[in-house]
Amino acid sequence: MLIDDDVDELALIREAIDLYYGPVECLTYIDPEEALKAILMSIETRPDVIFIDINMPKLTGDMCLEVLRNELRLDDVVIAILSTVMEPENILFFLRKGADFAFKKPYQAEGYRQVVLTVLSFGKTSCPDKPGSFL
Repeated sequence: MLIDDDVDELALIREAIDLYYGPVECLTYIDPEEALKAILMSIETRPDVIFIDINMPKLTGDMCLEVLRNELRLDDVVIAILSTVMEPENILFFLRKGADFAFKKPYQAEGYRQVVLTVLSFGKTSCPDKPGSFL
């Protein structure tokens, strides 16, 4: 699942996922409230991995992270936080709040490919072994 109010950023992450894992189901949301509603109101919507932008209108990424980490059935979901500003203290803050990763947003497509490869190679996710499972 991808949550970012910037459609260009969503496209770059999606492109990187497709490059490494081929066609997989991947829900994208520009509205974080809609994304949370989809996850919390539906038993079927349970992503393996969630990429969340921090700076979004209405509901910030760290607020999304907090809501997701308070949902017990999502404990094993890998969450990666992305932000245009990511200082070491920001990384620690997000990791302490329950993120598995925190990255500064890359400037080029290759950087997004590295982020996706790092996240999807993480041991908690089943994505590489189950094509089509990524939401």
